[in-house]
Amino acid sequence: MNLEELRRHFSALSDEALAEAMTHRDEYTPEAFEVARQEAQARGLFEKQTPDTGSDRHDARMPDVVIRADIDEIFATARDAVYRQKVRPGDDSGRRFVIITPDREQLFMPGPPPGSMPSDDVAAIEEIVPSDTPKFIAVIADTSFEDPDDVPDLMSSIPCLGFLVALAYVGHTVWVFEGHPSAYTSGVRDSDMLVVDSRMLPCLQDDWARVAVAHMRQAATIIIYEAERADPIHPVVPSGNSQGWQFAEPDGERSYANCLLITLARSKDLSVVITEGQPVPDLADLATEPEERHWVAALPFQYDRLDAGEIIRTIVAVAERPWYAIHTNMLVLDAVVQISPDEQRELSFKMDLGRDEDGRTQLRIKK
Repeated sequence: MNLEELRRHFSALSDEALAEAMTHRDEYTPEAFEVARQEAQARGLFEKQTPDTGSDRHDARMPDVVIRADIDEIFATARDAVYRQKVRPGDDSGRRFVIITPDREQLFMPGPPPGSMPSDDVAAIEEIVPSDTPKFIAVIADTSFEDPDDVPDLMSSIPCLGFLVALAYVGHTVWVFEGHPSAYTSGVRDSDMLVVDSRMLPCLQDDWARVAVAHMRQAATIIIYEAERADPIHPVVPSGNSQGWQFAEPDGERSYANCLLITLARSKDLSVVITEGQPVPDLADLATEPEERHWVAALPFQYDRLDAGEIIRTIVAVAERPWYAIHTNMLVLDAVVQISPDEQRELSFKMDLGRDEDGRTQLRIKK
């Protein structure tokens, strides 16, 4: 579903159904859950049903901004200043990043002194965004905080603050803005990476991903940052679907096995055969609906390089042989599958594990 469809979906729910949906965060994408949360807040459900936990959560919003004719120059100047800064051992502060405020001032944020960040933290950020080739990184977050010296308020407004500080520390050029349409193209232009606070997704223009890809550098990456998840970083890729993007899937046999089951789950009546040593099924041949084809087209798999035997072992490892078929080759895999951004479904896959006429291990799968 695109943003408008998500809004219509959640606005049509009763208060009871919406409140119930809010208790199942893991069943929704960050974007879908944020739309649900905003609808619940608009109805006052938090006041009615949510106990006071003392949380000072900052509700992201698109702030009112000053429209400037020289917005391209403002961003270019800010990027250049961050890029050209010099930091030497012994300095009181390290590499800065810059926030372009709603009134279009440039707010430079100091970083920790050189050599002060723990080596484990440095290694972790280097694994995510290596600094051997420093990158230009645009960040979309709520910049409507009142006092930049009020760290709790700043972190509530920009929950990925620690991530940004670390990116700047290792040498990347980082700038933050709110993603307003009047500045969006200027803000993402010439970046190697775009980081989007998930709470801002409902505030952005519908074609934000397409516009970003068109104006970022070649081979640029986009990630959605959801602070409340244990693993907050979620890469996304362009897609021909209605919203113009989808969450990226990793390459490899385990990921293929997962995507194969998702494809089967979304079909009405489909079965596949995987044979060790033979090419695996191309998911494009299995997709039947337009949205499904767009999803499959954006997957990273190089099918001729995937090991069918490893895929069979991956699937069999999580399947079980039912008691009534203990002396057969029958296996069953019960799984919860993400059918769409806002729908999960419990499904049972039936499998037959055997060998083909040449003695190769073979797995037949049917929903």
